[in-house]
Amino acid sequence: MGTEATLPVADLLRWMTRADPEQLRGLIVGCELDDGESDDVVAIADVNVADRVLVLAGGRRVALRTVLQGVIVDPRSGSPLLAAYAQSRTPAEQQEAADRAGLRSRGVDPDRLGSPSDRRIVLTFLRASEGKAAVSELALAAFYDAMKRSADAALYRRAAAALRAVAESSARAPVTLPWRLAWFLNRTGQHEAAIAVSETPEARRLQGFDRAVMASIRASALIVLGGTRRDAALLDLAEHAIRAAVAAGSDREVVNTLYGTLRAARARIGAG
Repeated sequence: MGTEATLPVADLLRWMTRADPEQLRGLIVGCELDDGESDDVVAIADVNVADRVLVLAGGRRVALRTVLQGVIVDPRSGSPLLAAYAQSRTPAEQQEAADRAGLRSRGVDPDRLGSPSDRRIVLTFLRASEGKAAVSELALAAFYDAMKRSADAALYRRAAAALRAVAESSARAPVTLPWRLAWFLNRTGQHEAAIAVSETPEARRLQGFDRAVMASIRASALIVLGGTRRDAALLDLAEHAIRAAVAAGSDREVVNTLYGTLRAARARIGAG
């Protein structure tokens, strides 16, 4: 496929729920299907809008729900299918398309975020961080939750980069920024960086719940490094961090998990 205009099959299915069937049929016939798996595109000879089925050249019928990762290619001059779709979109769909484009331009795959709301939250935060504007605690918490919900390592790395940029550029960063940054660093294998964050003046000033979370993240990173490097001293530092988490009121389940992981790491390196 070259540089022809394309319409995702998922978008076409949503459009079919409100479009005039005959008008849409006329727009689709003459386009091609790229199902996302085959090497070649196939011309579309006909379409049954009511049944959501394409009839390809040669007579093969394809239900659109079976090719949701595919796109409709419009090779015609002016791309009439795409032009009609652009005019038909609701304000919400226009906003969603703009959000997706904004995220892609910032190195975030929008499909890895769980909902339109999460996409909007993440894009809004990234824009604010780029503009060196002050970031509120509420916006930071929403960004953290949206990226964390993705359970995606690539997005975790992007989140860490964004939070690091905020930390380095803002004199009024939200109080919880250190542990939220450390969490993403730790989850993406950047354990030394997570530990370094836990030793900053901002992290040391944390109190209560925030202090407990920071200490537990520090302990987790130290356990991994200590076990990997077979360094008993690092594991001793991890135990100290666990005790700090307990003193700050950490959740008992978190503490028990950390102690269990620490015992296992010490057993592996013979430092029990």
